[in-house]
Amino acid sequence: GKTSVRGWELSAWGGAVHDAPGGAVGLTRTVAGSAVRAESEFRRDTAGRAVARFAVGVDRRFSVLDRDLYAVIEYQHDPFGAARPADLAAASMSPAFGRRELQVLGRDESALQLTYQVHPLVSADPVVLWNLRDGSALLAPAASISLSDESSARLGLFLPAGRGTDRLAGPRSEYGPVPVTGYAAFTVFF
Repeated sequence: GKTSVRGWELSAWGGAVHDAPGGAVGLTRTVAGSAVRAESEFRRDTAGRAVARFAVGVDRRFSVLDRDLYAVIEYQHDPFGAARPADLAAASMSPAFGRRELQVLGRDESALQLTYQVHPLVSADPVVLWNLRDGSALLAPAASISLSDESSARLGLFLPAGRGTDRLAGPRSEYGPVPVTGYAAFTVFF
């Protein structure tokens, strides 16, 4: 269900998630020109313990040099994620990961995304994911260009920061072992 109460948008659901009872609540409100969001999901883990997964975030559009700058900052806590680097391998083999429920492998993560309209047809989109427990980060700068009404192109990089992998102990941080990667994408809408 979803409703609005005195400027707050409230939502909730309840039911079964992978054959176990679960539910969630969410709220959104515009405060001083910024959208403030929070959501939490309640359910049981594979050991039958009750867990709460949640995320809070703020986003806002600014005008910088007569162009739009859109900023999003978010914090996520997920007990299904790894509490420390030694748990990363187990998190990547967990039922939650296998069901594609994990957005990241860490338990406490933050994200910052900026989108700046360089030109009406070109935008720059740097993103930073930061594992708050092991201190590693993934920087992902990208740029997009609209080629026509139906197509666009995008170029980007994934740049890791953090401790790498120990041959005997495995990963020492979530993002440190990630290789530097570049990509190009061409999208056609029809």
